Amino acid sequence: MKQKNLLLMVVAVGCGLVAAFLTTQINAKPKIEQVEVWVATKDLTVGTMLSAAELPKLAAKKKVNKESLPPAFVIDEAELIDKRLTRPMSKDEVFSPAALAKGGVITPPEGMDVSSLPMNALRAAAGFVGPGSKVDVLATLRLGNQLKAFPILVDMLVLAVDTQTSYDAKQGVFPNMGSVVFALTQEQALLLALAKKRGCDMELLLRHPGKPLDPTYDIKKMQKLLQDDLHPVVFAPTDRGEGNGSKTTEGPIAPLVDTTPVMERVKVLIAKEEIPADTEITKDLVAQMFIEKELPKEFAEGAYSDLSGALGLHLKNGLGKGQWVTDALVGRARPKPAPHEEFTLPKPDGNAKPIAGPQTKRTHDIAVHTTSGTVINRFEEVRPGEWKLKHVLSPVEATAKQPKDPITQPETGAGSEPKKVD
Repeated sequence: MKQKNLLLMVVAVGCGLVAAFLTTQINAKPKIEQVEVWVATKDLTVGTMLSAAELPKLAAKKKVNKESLPPAFVIDEAELIDKRLTRPMSKDEVFSPAALAKGGVITPPEGMDVSSLPMNALRAAAGFVGPGSKVDVLATLRLGNQLKAFPILVDMLVLAVDTQTSYDAKQGVFPNMGSVVFALTQEQALLLALAKKRGCDMELLLRHPGKPLDPTYDIKKMQKLLQDDLHPVVFAPTDRGEGNGSKTTEGPIAPLVDTTPVMERVKVLIAKEEIPADTEITKDLVAQMFIEKELPKEFAEGAYSDLSGALGLHLKNGLGKGQWVTDALVGRARPKPAPHEEFTLPKPDGNAKPIAGPQTKRTHDIAVHTTSGTVINRFEEVRPGEWKLKHVLSPVEATAKQPKDPITQPETGAGSEPKKVD
């Protein structure tokens, strides 16, 4: 055999061995199983209705590797017809039976309920909070002499804004919202109710989709923070399981027990608007300017519930809007101060001849009436046309020839008016 033919035979045998090895490897590699499932063809909001007519626009069948599928998925089209989404879905996301419900416009996720919170756009991220959003409910509350701010609820699912379960395709925001509807557990609902009762000022923080939960958040701490010695509250246990950071215990649902002490309340009259001082209390004034309101007795101690006994008297210091009447504010009208006596300086007589010998300086008394009594200001003419206050006297001292307690005042300038003492 020629050497050339031998070489070609060796090469052919080698190629055959390589081909055989590759074929064995390919056949040995396991095949990836694929399953045809239903997926969303676009982003869908919570509450989306999957009707038979709309289904082709919202969902489609797609082959997906079985290994990447969730534990539960939808294969049969019948499982989607006339169902609503209980949570938002992203494009190409596989439909899960847990995200579907049949019934009303809003169906909360399993184990959760629905509650609403009054809210406007300014407190809801300028109206960008909408169906499917995840938010934190932030609250501010004055506790003692401190103003505290804290998140009372975290990672809350928004089901609707007012009655809208989807975004407006044109605006994409809710500039005129009046309320926000949440999916929440019973414990979260009780905490939200307590926050409303305590008068918390609440607003919404729109969460980033990938933001992790704060590990330090504890709903029990929020419950204690909103309670005090006057408002102790016992939260009922629930058998709904955990959700959104809330910790619950197993067992039947017990009734909510409110141990807030019962405070005696009384009806009092409060001013509808400001009432000026020295206003006389009349039947017309009571009918037009006062309304009846119920207040805790300890806060309205001494307040009038009926002003018929005070008719004819006056409101000494007036009343502000929302203020009630007490004995200290009612009395007789204060006397008006008497008008001051007018005093006109006598003009010097240019034709008068000087009088020879010792002269007596001219004086003029002015009576000044005040709430504490009457005093006499005695002015003396120091030179023609110039007067100076020399004495402040009592009426008795003014009748005496010599004052007992003269009070010297600074001289006034030429031609100036004498200083009057009130």
